[in-house]
Amino acid sequence: MSADFPDFELDQELNELRTVCDQIRSKILMYNPPQLIGGLWSTLLVALMSKFDDEGDGSLPNVSADEKGVLFAMEYLHATYAAEGLPDAAAAPVDGSVIAELLELSEKAIAHVFHFGFASMAQQFGDDDVNFHQLQSTILTNWVLIRGRRYQVMEEEFFKYVLEPHSDMIKELYGISSNDLAREIQAAVSSAREGIDRARDEISMLMEKTSDQAQAAGLDMKSFMADDSSLTTEDRKRATSAFEDMMFGGVFNVSKHTKIPKTLLEDLSFEPGAEDQFLDGTEYAGTPLQTLPARIKPLIKLDQGYYCTEPNFIRDSFYRSLQGAMIKRKPEYREGWNRRQKEMSEAAFADLMGDSLKTATVLSDVYYPIGKKQWAETDGVILIDDVMICLEAKAGSESYAAPSSNMHTHTNTIEELVIKAYKQAKRFIEYVYASDNAPLYAKRDDGKYVEVARVRRADLRKVYPIGLTVEAFTPYSAAVKERDDVVAIVDQHNFISMSLDDLFVLRQLLNGAGEFLHYLDVRQALAGMKNVSLFDEMDHIGAYISNNRIDQGIAQMAQDEGADYVGIDGMQQDILDPYFSHPDWPDCERPRQIFPARTQELLDALADTSQAGWLSGDTFIRDMSGEGRQQIADQYEKILPNLAHKSFTYFAVGGEITAIFGMLREDADSSLTNLTRTSETMAMALEQKNIRLFEISVNPDGKISKAKSRFISSPTVLRNDYSQLFNEAKILRAKMVML
Repeated sequence: MSADFPDFELDQELNELRTVCDQIRSKILMYNPPQLIGGLWSTLLVALMSKFDDEGDGSLPNVSADEKGVLFAMEYLHATYAAEGLPDAAAAPVDGSVIAELLELSEKAIAHVFHFGFASMAQQFGDDDVNFHQLQSTILTNWVLIRGRRYQVMEEEFFKYVLEPHSDMIKELYGISSNDLAREIQAAVSSAREGIDRARDEISMLMEKTSDQAQAAGLDMKSFMADDSSLTTEDRKRATSAFEDMMFGGVFNVSKHTKIPKTLLEDLSFEPGAEDQFLDGTEYAGTPLQTLPARIKPLIKLDQGYYCTEPNFIRDSFYRSLQGAMIKRKPEYREGWNRRQKEMSEAAFADLMGDSLKTATVLSDVYYPIGKKQWAETDGVILIDDVMICLEAKAGSESYAAPSSNMHTHTNTIEELVIKAYKQAKRFIEYVYASDNAPLYAKRDDGKYVEVARVRRADLRKVYPIGLTVEAFTPYSAAVKERDDVVAIVDQHNFISMSLDDLFVLRQLLNGAGEFLHYLDVRQALAGMKNVSLFDEMDHIGAYISNNRIDQGIAQMAQDEGADYVGIDGMQQDILDPYFSHPDWPDCERPRQIFPARTQELLDALADTSQAGWLSGDTFIRDMSGEGRQQIADQYEKILPNLAHKSFTYFAVGGEITAIFGMLREDADSSLTNLTRTSETMAMALEQKNIRLFEISVNPDGKISKAKSRFISSPTVLRNDYSQLFNEAKILRAKMVML
């Protein structure tokens, strides 16, 4: 592959990239900054209009490839002003042709970046490690386009959580609490999302008001407006402000639309021309292969205030920029920040998913012996029914050094976060599986270890090893999982890598332990499928809601079509995007899998009863197709009348493992019914080693009051009544054949 890209072609590609980037910066420095911001943003909104229905609220959905050029240009505004300063006072006004030319140059730059980047990687590293190249390609793509999926209506929720541990120090340094700061961050993001609509409504209201006043004065609008006193000073200010927001990028003026203290805005902003790294004279200077200044500080100071020139900068760099600013002001807080961030990230999973884990046992800072007087630690263990979640939290960040000059550093940083978590989870699970009954310990203040729980290997149906990062690393983890040394732990349990901000979306969409853990079941299955890539967690949850066992569908598709690699992107587009951009969010109906009312009632009863084995039964039902779920509901209604004259009745659903749904009158004693014997006979008739039995208690109104799930084993010849059961099974088998 490297032979396809000789040195002179790479040099030529890089020279062309430099030339285009020089033209972009020169073009930017010719025109009025607020007008450029406003013009580019208006262009993007016009491009997005087709994505909204008539009831849309103007919020920003995920950006497609067609709009990348606009965002790239907006990123370059920040880079240009930060590194080279502002245009002089005679800067020209902006029109449509200027925007079009700037976008054309941006698209050229993007094309040159990827052509050079991929060719350079091929030349440097050859074809020896395809998985390594896949990770590098992911790194380059995310670096240049700085895009990750996020739903901006949730920024306050995210920042409120991650900043709360530092609230006292934020208050001390900037005079604002973490909760108030999170609220103002949301205001900044909402201004970009909704500001144009708000400004338009403001102007419409003022025009209507002025029209009414002119009519009352008996004048036409032109004559009325000719009088300087026709509008109040306040109305003129409101009109000017709205016009600035609509036409001159005012929606990105953070100092205008938020109450973030000026001192903090200064710390998060570059003074024009003050940034000295982007144009440092090195090989990639001035190009996207260099570190864009917005990765260091998300804001730029313009004459009119402090601006965020691109809507994704807040999430992309605010957290780390604030960390750097606080430590610069108070260097001794470095250790405190790291310690508090570590505590927050380790507690985040159980904390954020608490509504789905109400009945779980949550253990943090779990210790276990690994040798004589040697101990290891895992960050968290969650036990619920027959499921164990092993958590390893990592709080590191992506390298700030540009990958083009230091790809190995980027690769090592990402692998350190993902692979280290995998190896630590692997060591813990191997410890659990090394004995029948593994003790878990906590470390006391005096340094002694005390047992806090035991895990019986035989009780574990599912184990989910999860690596959790503060940063959004899901696109990278999709590539890292392809490594040959990332395999199912103890040959059973695939490793899942998630980001903290993914959990905010998951808890919004998944309701209860059954649904959440079933999602993890599908997620884990996909994590173990080599050469299958879903871009990020939003794709995973979108695919789960719309396709349920998408892992099985992908496996079948790959087998039928002989695919060597399956890449899936955009699964969130029709499922999650409309929900998070809905004008009534979060009070609108959430996207969810559909269950008939009676089947959902059974799932709810299993969770409420929570008898051992309930999650296995829950998973059995959730694994069903829509047809299977409907069959449960239909059969329930069909045989429900039998309870009027029987203490119990039942129906069966076939499959790889047959399930019997036994319905008992609420006042019946299940031990006195023949449900167990019926299940045993069914197992013998079907020649199945085990059969699943749902025991469903039904009240006089036909509602489910309790539900349990357990396995019934086929009787062996050692049973005294084996002959009798065998004969009953023969009769039952004959009836089945007749049917």
